[in-house]
Amino acid sequence: MLNANRYIVSMFPSVAIVNHVQEDDENDRFYAQAELILAQDVSHAQLELEGVNSSVHATVLMNAKAGRNAFDISGNGASPFEVGDTIRVMCFEKGEVP
Repeated sequence: MLNANRYIVSMFPSVAIVNHVQEDDENDRFYAQAELILAQDVSHAQLELEGVNSSVHATVLMNAKAGRNAFDISGNGASPFEVGDTIRVMCFEKGEVP
């Protein structure tokens, strides 16, 4: 008999707060950081970067633990973010189903 585990993935929204922005005028780039405080461990969390230039990219949190976590964000040109801005985050929790 095959012993296979089944998994269920649940998704929930959260919000990250931009806590650092640095402009690099010489290279026409920006770097930013947004902090997310998780109440529980998640398998995956990603920023929803809607309405920003396609050059903007952010790290993805994998197997993030409860507590403070940070996303690094970078892109071309001036930053579309200011310190204190909020960015929507989608979190995915993975749990085993009996």
